[in-house]
Amino acid sequence: MGILVENKIAFGFQLFRIYTKKNGTELTRLLNKNGLGSTLIRGEGAVSEVDIIETVISRKVQQKVVTIIDDFDPKAFYLIEDIRSKRKGIFAMNAAAGMPRLGK
Repeated sequence: MGILVENKIAFGFQLFRIYTKKNGTELTRLLNKNGLGSTLIRGEGAVSEVDIIETVISRKVQQKVVTIIDDFDPKAFYLIEDIRSKRKGIFAMNAAAGMPRLGK
């Protein structure tokens, strides 16, 4: 019951970790265009090179991020992790991501 209420309220933050065989720079640009900061990491998977993109978001925009990922690469593998706390970041607080922006 508590999880259902928590999902409806959508309070807090999540980390998306996206693995794609496509050019991750493009996904990073899409996320940035939507007011979401992201980090691109080059990696090597079991069978090929992969781009790993991480982004921290407000839970309120989770479905929006899933849509961006699915539109970019329907075969992308991604993980969603709840975050207990966070600090700073380029897009740490951004109105486009459903949150007020702080800082300069």
